[in-house]
Amino acid sequence: MPTGDRSRRFIGLLAAAALVTGAMTLASAPLTRARDELVPDHVVTTWTSIGDPQVVVTKAGATYTGTVLRAFSLPNQHRCEYQPGQVIWTMQWSRDVTTVHPTYSGMALVFDNRTCAAALEPAAFLLGEAVGPQLTLHVGPRVMSEDSWSQYSMTAEWPRMGDLTPPVVHVKKLPGKTDTSARVQFWVKDNSRKARLTWTLYSDGTAARHGGGSALQQATGTTQVTTVKAVNGFPGPYYVCLGAEDANGNKSRAWPNSSCAWVPLLVDLADSPVINGCGGSQWGATAGEVQALVLDVRTYGSTVVRFAEACNIHDAGYAGITVHDPVSGDVIDFRKWTRESVDELFLEDLRALCVRRLAGRESAALVRECKNGDPVAQALLMVGAAPPIGALTYFTAVRTFAVDAYDTNATLPGTQTNNRPTTWPTGGRRDNG
Repeated sequence: MPTGDRSRRFIGLLAAAALVTGAMTLASAPLTRARDELVPDHVVTTWTSIGDPQVVVTKAGATYTGTVLRAFSLPNQHRCEYQPGQVIWTMQWSRDVTTVHPTYSGMALVFDNRTCAAALEPAAFLLGEAVGPQLTLHVGPRVMSEDSWSQYSMTAEWPRMGDLTPPVVHVKKLPGKTDTSARVQFWVKDNSRKARLTWTLYSDGTAARHGGGSALQQATGTTQVTTVKAVNGFPGPYYVCLGAEDANGNKSRAWPNSSCAWVPLLVDLADSPVINGCGGSQWGATAGEVQALVLDVRTYGSTVVRFAEACNIHDAGYAGITVHDPVSGDVIDFRKWTRESVDELFLEDLRALCVRRLAGRESAALVRECKNGDPVAQALLMVGAAPPIGALTYFTAVRTFAVDAYDTNATLPGTQTNNRPTTWPTGGRRDNG
């Protein structure tokens, strides 16, 4: 085969392999320079492509073999696919005491771009210069032409020696008035007395904000205080997590969520994506909008009662977020509220609205109708039926039909219906009773 053809065929391999990167564990056997500097002589690891482990590297003597774990295709040639168990490359190394690193050579599997026929062909492996704790291995065609040269790189971590003790962190919320911001207390301790901090503020299991940085900070166990704030578009429930990493790469347990604390942060009902008035989202968006149009406002005699305020608080309760209840005037953190307790507050708020709007304006009979209605009529709510519909009707409807709208896990995005989930951090489980 002409050299140019082989180089062009190698491009298919390079297009796929450009995605193949990952942390690599270096073998313990070193080469030694005159100054007794340790230099790793090979890497053995599992490579990943787009986050999915695909190629495992093994060693036999001086030969290293990469074997496909999971089938994957070239990004520009999806019909050509590497198969599980297929050897994707072999590499040998030889030691030259006059050089810093060993010399690598070997074969790499390439596809014919037209037929997808695969063959092992010569490849070049070149170790780059070490930068900090990382070492780079470049792979490319052994015989290159000007128009076909390309390469991909693997990054290896140098063996960590010396300090292997991870930092320890702790974070907790400080007492105070519930508002859009809150103060949290934390400490970080490491035997090196320095560490990099990683902060994450979560809203219902979704990362809403990150903080920290690459600079080493004090890690002596001294108590410190910081402030966290609610993030627009993220309704909660909020919790903040802290992790730490020292200069030698040791990370705190369960990094980056090593220590977490629930932080009730007040959010605006009007800007919350979990609020939809008196419509039932479980019936679909269109049906929910129609129900809200009919049920948000009811008329008794000639007086309008706006039930949407109570319905919005009920939505907030099912989501477990922290809001101001305009009916009772209270600020409520709903994370620990059971579904039953949220429904009972819903009934109280609905009846309070009836009394507030109708007492002194309409007859006692209409006040009773607003506060009670016909509990059997909850089925008619689905089509926006006419009276008698009142607070007890709404309450019976949510007790009967809304079980799937209550979020049982405040640490996972969306609405979870598993009644006994295990959560991290603890305290995220909610009772759908």
